[in-house]
Amino acid sequence: MLKQTLNNKRIVLLGEQTHQEGTVTKIKVDLVKYLHDSLGYNVLVFEDNFYNLYDLLRRIEGQELLINWSGYFDSQWTDNEEFYSLLEYIWECRKNGNPLEVYGFDSQFVTTSNTKEILESLHQFLNINGYQLSDTEINLLDNFLQLLSTHHHSEIRDTNLIKDIPLLLNKLEGVASQATKPYQDKDSNFWMQILRMLQEQATVHLAEAQGIKEPVQNPRDRMMANNFNHIAQMFSSEKIIGWGASYHFANLPEKLNSTPVTEDYIIRMKEFQEEDFQLSELDGAVPMGKLLKERYGENLYALAFSTYSGRYGHDEQTYNVLIPPPGSLEQNAEKSGDFCQWIDFRSGEICPPFYASPLGHLPIKAEWSEIFDGIIFSRAVAPLTTLNKQQVNSRARQKFLTEKEHGLILNAEDKTPVPFVNIGINNTPYGSSSNEKGEFEITLPKAFLEDSITFSAIGYKQKTLLVKAFLEKSEKHIFLDPELLVLKEVLITGEAPPSVSYIIKKASSDKKDNYGIPYCQELFYRSTAYDSSDNIESKLEAVIDFGATQGHRLYNEKQFNRNHVAVIKQIRNVNGLSNDHVALPYLYSMDITTHQDGPLDKRNNKSYHFSLDDISSFEGDTVWVVSFRLEDKNLSTYNDNDPYLTHFSGKLFINKKDYGIIKYEGSMERKLPRSVQHSNDSSVLNFRVSTVYQKFNGLYYIKYGKIERKIENWPMRNGKKKVEIMTTSFCEGNQIPNAKEIHKINEEIPYNPEFWRNYNILPDVDIKK
Repeated sequence: MLKQTLNNKRIVLLGEQTHQEGTVTKIKVDLVKYLHDSLGYNVLVFEDNFYNLYDLLRRIEGQELLINWSGYFDSQWTDNEEFYSLLEYIWECRKNGNPLEVYGFDSQFVTTSNTKEILESLHQFLNINGYQLSDTEINLLDNFLQLLSTHHHSEIRDTNLIKDIPLLLNKLEGVASQATKPYQDKDSNFWMQILRMLQEQATVHLAEAQGIKEPVQNPRDRMMANNFNHIAQMFSSEKIIGWGASYHFANLPEKLNSTPVTEDYIIRMKEFQEEDFQLSELDGAVPMGKLLKERYGENLYALAFSTYSGRYGHDEQTYNVLIPPPGSLEQNAEKSGDFCQWIDFRSGEICPPFYASPLGHLPIKAEWSEIFDGIIFSRAVAPLTTLNKQQVNSRARQKFLTEKEHGLILNAEDKTPVPFVNIGINNTPYGSSSNEKGEFEITLPKAFLEDSITFSAIGYKQKTLLVKAFLEKSEKHIFLDPELLVLKEVLITGEAPPSVSYIIKKASSDKKDNYGIPYCQELFYRSTAYDSSDNIESKLEAVIDFGATQGHRLYNEKQFNRNHVAVIKQIRNVNGLSNDHVALPYLYSMDITTHQDGPLDKRNNKSYHFSLDDISSFEGDTVWVVSFRLEDKNLSTYNDNDPYLTHFSGKLFINKKDYGIIKYEGSMERKLPRSVQHSNDSSVLNFRVSTVYQKFNGLYYIKYGKIERKIENWPMRNGKKKVEIMTTSFCEGNQIPNAKEIHKINEEIPYNPEFWRNYNILPDVDIKK
């Protein structure tokens, strides 16, 4: 039915009630995909900036569309997940050789951010076509553009300016009409349209200064219709989709009737929207939809949207949809039980007046078949979903990746592997790590070809290469030069280090400066289970958004689980045998900086024996290597009130510069309690932990963590489990949509092989090369 109706139309206009319905935006995105893929609609024109979006796909790289889209589109589109999915589709179409052209038709094209660019571009266009603007003309244009950028919705009172500007604009339009050379792909037709809009706006503002004001938004709608026609002429053989507010796409607003029912709804809506609107304000209205209908007739199909219930809005400002009145289109459609319906007014006779709410969710009695060609009804709507821009930037950059690179990091002197090396692109949150055999994998965004990639590890000189140079290496072997400082040599020089007690107290007290704020990070997770003969039983991998809702602080294990949240983005059983699950509580054991009663809990430093064993280096800074051993077994470092802990020791690598922990190695042993079935006095649980931290935006995060748990002398089961995590990107804040506490996360995620082909994972030491 939809195909039969729309296949032969030249133009389809997709309206929306308020620009703030997430559900409607999703439906519209699906419609755009269908119209482009199946019915050959190849041009998409938004109620958005005519200047910024003009010839968009040819002026920018596809990457910029997905990463810097907010520099082109208005904020009403850019801050929600639903609209961003459309940008991803537009990029895919361009990449696959079936582009969906993107333009804007809004006449409100002068903004505070593009005023200078418009003037400079116009100046250059005129100059290369033989006309040099005088200083007086430049000042006149600049003043007019500045006024327009801040007075779109109010009167401009500088009558001298708006009397002088039309003469100049008329002259410049004549110059543009004779121009033959484009400037930055903007040709004479484009500039003539820009100058006509400026001329129209000057005329409107001059009339308003003289007390003559047109109804509603008629001047804007008239200019938007002209812009739409201009684009339609550019693509005279193409079918076009329009995207905007339903009001602007309406045909005959005089068919709207003011009734007591509508007035009552206006009063009720004013209580929460605080807008003083009267239907009489639409008297004399001529929306662009009416002008377009007069021009294109039956070749144009205008669709509005309506709903029965739900909420609309954005962020914290959302509003309830008031239940429509009895006998309304929405009441009748809701009774059918269908979530979504298309009501086609063109398939039958003209309908008598009835109530419907496609304009701002306000029930109005009207001959709706004379105003729109059809209405899409959704049973309920939800607000727009706030976009996490750091997360979508990460998602976008994944679409512009080089092939996955495999490499090996070696000691430059003895050619032995260097484990747990931090690998990062300078000044970005993107990177990888080497595993315990020095192996690494990384997939680099093409946007970073001119940037640098850095390899850094404790005890080695940092190495930095251009990304382009790294990619050109036929063999990705990275050699790091040792930079070892021996404690005895330091003492001989007379530069005695501070006492070990001072180092530990300083590391404990400075945690608030080195960690602190709520955060989120994207993690690669792998868990591997082995039997008593070290044969792999199962292997599970996942990519997870993980965050601390309260920021950095001391926790016991239960508190850690409650105050950290996560959501699984992808998960896979590597060998197809896994009955395992994602066990993020292991991160508590990896992060020594959060351990309540741990060696960095300043309340219990005296319960540990500390020793300054050595001095090393990291990224040019001195590193104190401090060993510790728990001597007071009454403390709990693994679980609450743990009487079974028999051993806990390790090493802390502490940066002299800021006393941040850059590496932690630990081992722990605890007896299995008698309450565990078939345990005996020799049944033990051993843990070995290795964690590397990395600084990003002035704060430390876990870059790589590994924990190995081994059960010995337990008749029920002997074996080992290894859990590894690697941070693949960082972000500030802790806003993770749909996240749950880490012990409650949902693992029912559809498998996506394409995701894994491009994703940076930690090389698996169990895979034989």
